[in-house]
This record gives sequence, structure tokens and C-alpha cells, in this order.
Amino acid sequence: MRKQPRVLTVAESYEHNYLQSELEQTQNALESAYSVFQNVTDPDLIDSSIYEINAIQIRYKFLLEKAKKEYAPQIAMETKFPLRKRNGFRVIP
Repeated sequence: MRKQPRVLTVAESYEHNYLQSELEQTQNALESAYSVFQNVTDPDLIDSSIYEINAIQIRYKFLLEKAKKEYAPQIAMETKFPLRKRNGFRVIP
């Protein structure tokens, strides 16, 4: 027998939508940071891009863990943002 996901309250629904939005924005920022990294040649800008990518990956990992902890059934069913290869790089939690 399959367990039905619980129904969210209005506040929980708002937070759930906010969390999904933050995950999407963070993933877009990560793609942008990878793009910058691939197109810079100055050593200082390369270092800066690496730090930015690391920071964004940490934020993504935090948001994903929070989403899984609070909304595991809903996120498992609705997730559109799995960790996956992007532009030859692997997003590592």
C-alpha cells in the first residue's frame, strides 16, 4: 500500500514553494558561475570563479538537505532539480 503525502498548510505550502524557487535560482547561479569559469583567462578571475562555484554548491547542498528533511515525500515526487552533470562538471553536494 502506497503512503499518501500529507497535505501542506498554507504556510507550509508557501515555504515549500519558496524553497523550490531558491533551489531553482541557486542552480541557475551555478550554471552561470560555471559559464564564467569556462570563459575567463586571468588567474585571479579563475580563482574567484572557483570560490564562487564552491559557495554556490554549499548553498545548493544546504537547500536540498532542508527540502529533503522537511518535505521528503513532496520533493521526491516533484523535484526538478536533481544533482546532475552540467557543462562537463559534476555538481557535488
